[in-house]
Amino acid sequence: MASGIGRALGISEGSITELINANWDRWTLAVPALTSVPDAESLETWLREMPRPMADAVLCGLAELAAETGRDDRDAALVLAWVLHPGADALSIRLRDLGHDVVQHVAAFLWIEIRTFSWRTKSHVAANILLRVRQRVLIEYGATSQLENHDRALARTATIPPQLLQDLGSGVVVDAPREQLEDVLAWACEQWVISNRERRLLLALVDAAGAHPVRERASTALLSRLGTEMVGRSWGMSAREVRRSAKASIEALAAALGHAA
Repeated sequence: MASGIGRALGISEGSITELINANWDRWTLAVPALTSVPDAESLETWLREMPRPMADAVLCGLAELAAETGRDDRDAALVLAWVLHPGADALSIRLRDLGHDVVQHVAAFLWIEIRTFSWRTKSHVAANILLRVRQRVLIEYGATSQLENHDRALARTATIPPQLLQDLGSGVVVDAPREQLEDVLAWACEQWVISNRERRLLLALVDAAGAHPVRERASTALLSRLGTEMVGRSWGMSAREVRRSAKASIEALAAALGHAA
């Protein structure tokens, strides 16, 4: 599929597959975290389907390979850029009113952020890189006052502060407009804060909480025993696994939105 960011960086699905095939064995020796990927040619799909901590460990490995302070491997940087291109493409679309060459600016800053990423001290690789790219593009165009206006998801959820994500376990979220919540979760997937699977699990918990409201203790509404057991049965998971996964996603969402605010 055509990618504006891919064209700007001179990469495509075919060229990235060639780079992966040529380098993957060497990369896995240098960064053992990459060995968790069963099929390197399906890297992008695997990353989107895996739980966030597993995906982020692999992204951190690629970031170590790609960074100038790491292995300084430009091929790995190109692969990481391709992995992040859906989010970067979406960002360039949201910012297109800034100028006709915004794609080139997004691509340039994406490359800079990948090559200078602080892989030793930072996690949430995709979210941190894409948020920094967005900030740098807006600063480049002198549009710092529009940081919120140019992010559809954050702008539409302006009435839902980051604290709300930290309190997802409360009944407030269950009663929040579904469209707003879905916007937040879609933005989080786009920025690689959570996976599509984690997004679906959180929405399933919201539905379960609505079906089995808990009012005695508002903080247990989303992760109530009845709700998590119901979701667990349909997902083939224990209620404990459901709660653990949901809590990890909530913490990641709260951190990412707090950073973006």
